Amino acid sequence: MKNCKKRNRGFAFLTAMAVALGMLLPKAVVVQAADELQVAQYTQTSGTASCGAAQNTATFNGSWKASIPMGKVMQGIETQMRLAAVNGFYPHGKDGANTIAYVEYTVTFPAGAVIDSAAIQKTNATSMFNTAAFSHNVSGQSVTFKFPLKDVNWPGIYEYYLKDGGGASDKTIDITIPYTVTAGSLDEAKEFEKQTVTAKGEFETHASGSFPWAFSKVVYGTDVSSQPLAPGFSAANCFGQPSNEDVKQQLDLDADLKLGDDTGNTAVTKQKTEEMDFVGTLDVKAIKEQMAKIENTYAGAEASNIKLENLESTFTASLMLPYELSFTKTEATLSGANGVFEVGQTTLENADRVAVVTLKLAGAESITSYDKLRDAINRMDDELKVTFRTVKFNEAAEGGKTYEVTGLVTGRMEAKATHTVSGKAINFNLQWDGKQSEGGKSVANPGEIAISVHYPAATEQTIQKTGNLDGDLLVNEDTQHTKVPVFKKADTFKVTGLLNVRPIKTQMKQVEDAYQADQVATNIAISDIHHAFTASMELPEGLRFTENAKDHIELKGANGKFKISDAKIEGKKLSVTMVVAAEVNTFKEIKEAVDGVEDHLKVEVGGVTFADDAVSGQNYTIKGDVTGVFQAKATHKLTGNVIRFDYKWKGVQLDGGEDSTDPTTDAIQLTVKCLAEKDVPADPKDPSKPADPKKPSKPTDPKKPSKPEVPGKVAGVKKSTAAPKTGDSPKVLLYSGAMLLSIAGGILVFTKRKEEQGI
Repeated sequence: MKNCKKRNRGFAFLTAMAVALGMLLPKAVVVQAADELQVAQYTQTSGTASCGAAQNTATFNGSWKASIPMGKVMQGIETQMRLAAVNGFYPHGKDGANTIAYVEYTVTFPAGAVIDSAAIQKTNATSMFNTAAFSHNVSGQSVTFKFPLKDVNWPGIYEYYLKDGGGASDKTIDITIPYTVTAGSLDEAKEFEKQTVTAKGEFETHASGSFPWAFSKVVYGTDVSSQPLAPGFSAANCFGQPSNEDVKQQLDLDADLKLGDDTGNTAVTKQKTEEMDFVGTLDVKAIKEQMAKIENTYAGAEASNIKLENLESTFTASLMLPYELSFTKTEATLSGANGVFEVGQTTLENADRVAVVTLKLAGAESITSYDKLRDAINRMDDELKVTFRTVKFNEAAEGGKTYEVTGLVTGRMEAKATHTVSGKAINFNLQWDGKQSEGGKSVANPGEIAISVHYPAATEQTIQKTGNLDGDLLVNEDTQHTKVPVFKKADTFKVTGLLNVRPIKTQMKQVEDAYQADQVATNIAISDIHHAFTASMELPEGLRFTENAKDHIELKGANGKFKISDAKIEGKKLSVTMVVAAEVNTFKEIKEAVDGVEDHLKVEVGGVTFADDAVSGQNYTIKGDVTGVFQAKATHKLTGNVIRFDYKWKGVQLDGGEDSTDPTTDAIQLTVKCLAEKDVPADPKDPSKPADPKKPSKPTDPKKPSKPEVPGKVAGVKKSTAAPKTGDSPKVLLYSGAMLLSIAGGILVFTKRKEEQGI
């Protein structure tokens, strides 16, 4: 009831207004809306000409078309539709009360046009309009269409409008009207070209279907569409026009090959493993000048009146490599074209030694007039650049030799250009060839688009060195450099070879700090590694190895970076061979191996005892010996330079760990004393003390107190304060120290020399 009252109040208001208007202006019953519905922009004409049987006759087969997005069109009266929907009005139409409103649209053709009424088409994709009720009527030179709304109240219509997307809707009513125009002469065809097809429509609706129906009339008119009847008709080759002219032109363009900004007048120096991106350049300023000259061949013509057909333009750029260079990527980029040309495809040909890049004119199908083509060409930079990625020297290349890379570039443009006023047509075939620019000529080959590259010849040298490594022998982990350790005849004791690798770590760090990690750690490859390090321990008469001594040899501090590869006992001599646990190929791997071990590397032999013929109170000296050889090839990956290392080492006694019986010798040795059971002190727990701990024994000579013998227990012996060093029997210690020290020193020499040579 509320809606009905609202509707009645609305009708009462409209009725009162209509009556008042009728009394004042009896004939003024139409309210013409101020807003025009914008339809013209969605109309067009097109067609083709065909020559008639008679000379100088032709028929233009045209179509008037409209594709009208009704949501966008009706957006102009969206406010009125929404108010009508809120008030619940019914869209009464032009044909009377309670008949649905419709859009009426009339298309009018000029005299001479023949409408193909049987082929007229109309389709609908909207929800607002009732497709089944669509109709058209042909009357003379006009076609009138009626497009009724769906037969519902305004709330329903407005809901359909919103469903279609409102003012943003792309749902259309499409109209096609085929027609023909026949001309018997060129002049007649030109006259038809001047004529237009017009179209206009309106949408009439009434708010009430009762008495004030006539007074509630509102009409929304459309804008006027005016489209050419026969566009391009006079250009048809049917009216005795001049025959087409074929024009062929060839033009040389300056071109060059570069590496970066280097034009390559002389050979460009690169590193062996360096990636190279070659840049081909082409000066297209001459093409812009050529286009201006072509335009001037149409005397007095405006470029917009020169129609283009069958336009096609391409460039082909090729980069040819010698056998010693290879592509690592198949990629090309274009710069300077500013979207006028684009990369079509990039391929490798001729056993992948030639890269071919095709450039094509972007959007050629939309360039339909000469002014559009001219503007596109002028939008380019004066120089186009094609970058070929990426090239490297391959295994066949040799340092010190020069290799030439050549380029080739060609282009073409083909089109039919027709002056739409005079009918003059020219078939253009333009050819462009790249020629080496004067400023970029290569000294080696000035007549070609060419550039030469090389990398320095690799050098090879051998470094031979002989050096010492400090080592020590320990018994039960004590250096015993101040006293001779004493053991009972039946004791089994442990002899340890020790090597201090801390100096090696320091030297490796110095190498890394002195040279950037990317130059040393990763760019130097180590190969052809040969190493042999042997540490031996030889027992004197009076000492022997236990039967299972071989099972008690242990490497400590290596942390898996080094390992014992062989251990053997031959009589009184024990030999241990050690190797790197994993393969090393770069400085980085070597440094990781060095840093991975502890500062003190040790080889422990746990099965040494006195022989049956050992004499109590007698000293026995164990001899240690370490020898090593290390050979390796260090190759700088970027330059190919090689240094071969040939190092040899000899173990020497570590300062502070000397044998107390012979402290001046460089030989690695250790002396122990045999103590018979009967000579063992009364207190076996501490043989270094007298029987009565409260009363120390007095020497025979009161002025010279006696010195007790040092017992075999290490716990009772004061350890040396001197830092122990590597260099005793342990093969691994000597091997690791010698090898790592040699490599570190060798690389230091290698990189230093490389720096001095500027490579």
